[in-house]
Amino acid sequence: MLLGRWMYWEGRRLEIHPLVTSPRLVLTVLLSPIGLFASLALRAARTAHAAGSGATAPAASAS
Repeated sequence: MLLGRWMYWEGRRLEIHPLVTSPRLVLTVLLSPIGLFASLALRAARTAHAAGSGATAPAASAS
């Protein structure tokens, strides 16, 4: 459960559309390692794309 919560909030922080986040969460519930690796791969691709375009990933809020 904590893994799914982390994936959800990380998707929100990186501004990943919920239609992309939902299948990752389902994969995590059904097949934990595959869902986790899919999430980490998407996170790496998103941050690499942001770094390549000169933009930075959105900062986490301190709330």
